[in-house]
Amino acid sequence: MLCTAITGGTIPTPEDVPESFRLLVHKLRYLTLELNHFLVYEKNFQINRKEA
Repeated sequence: MLCTAITGGTIPTPEDVPESFRLLVHKLRYLTLELNHFLVYEKNFQINRKEA
């Protein structure tokens, strides 16, 4: 990928969610936070916090 970016080639769009993102989602679910790949990929992601 680095060579492709340096030479000016096109970087392919991933067909699936990267494993690092899946791990992040798993850890956030452990903390009772929900994260959706579509939400992050398609829209501006904002975190709304509620004071408990």
